[in-house]
Amino acid sequence: MEAVTEKACRRCGEIKALDAFARKGKYRAARCKDCLREWAAGYRETSGDLINANARQGYATDPTRKKATKAAYYQRHSEAIRARARQKYVVGYAANPERWHAANARRKQLLAVAMDPFDRALSTGYRRAIRADGCTYCGLYVAGDMHVDHFYALAKGGTDHWWNLVQSCGSCNRHKHDKCGTWLRLRGACT
Repeated sequence: MEAVTEKACRRCGEIKALDAFARKGKYRAARCKDCLREWAAGYRETSGDLINANARQGYATDPTRKKATKAAYYQRHSEAIRARARQKYVVGYAANPERWHAANARRKQLLAVAMDPFDRALSTGYRRAIRADGCTYCGLYVAGDMHVDHFYALAKGGTDHWWNLVQSCGSCNRHKHDKCGTWLRLRGACT
């Protein structure tokens, strides 16, 4: 019996090598990868709202699904993400290191405003005490991606005192950015 090396695409009708067809278990797809890509783009364009609604519904029923989806996305696109980060570094820091150092010095100065050594010790101890807590905003504990967040952002006049520190997962902390923690809670956008 002769091994099959080519196949006809059901959509475009062209005869192509087997590598041009996606695998489905031990079988090959009926449409070539180009036709599948073209179909998927058209489907996303016409059904984008439905896709987004289904994703939101899935995230609502299983809160860990969103984090898993983001992790899978990062795994697939890690090189592109790193390339963007390198570009941001070149444009930001490397292009103007004086500005970066000045901004960093201002941030450090804000941390120490009106804090005596006792306040600093309290804040350090409080950071240790909340280390095992779940996220203040969504309630999840994500091992390896938990941050100590300033409920009132330093950029908006918050301080590094212990009463302004909360435990936050990375996703909620990045979503909150420089806004007040109340904003994130009211929006409910952290899950």
